[in-house]
Amino acid sequence: MSNKKIEELVSLLFNTPRTIREHTKAKNRLDVFSALRAETLRFIGQKNPTMKELADYLHITAPSVTKLTDGLFGKGYIKKQSGIEDKRITRLLLTKKGERTIKDSTEQSVKKLGMVFSKLSQKDIDSFIAILKKIRTICEEH
Repeated sequence: MSNKKIEELVSLLFNTPRTIREHTKAKNRLDVFSALRAETLRFIGQKNPTMKELADYLHITAPSVTKLTDGLFGKGYIKKQSGIEDKRITRLLLTKKGERTIKDSTEQSVKKLGMVFSKLSQKDIDSFIAILKKIRTICEEH
């Protein structure tokens, strides 16, 4: 593959997610969540992880995940729960506010992305999914 094509791919990989985030932001509403915060809430809602599990999932350091979760905790989106058998283990859980927020955010994103993806054929969507999975697998193997 030529360097020119690699440069184009790098540019698209950088700019496309940003364009999607801009497109899916709610109009006339303060967007308090970065993609990282939204994904953090989604993951917490699905897994009730420990801090280490969250840091590993997000591929960030322990101090970074502490800062991230402290902000979400302070705004009332998550709560911390000590383990029943081992009090040293603390799990992260969504509060009702966090559940509502991620539900609303997900619904808005699905609606807006649905409009974008409706412009693609089913074959294009299937190919896109297959390519993303293949790229992820290649990256995980190396």
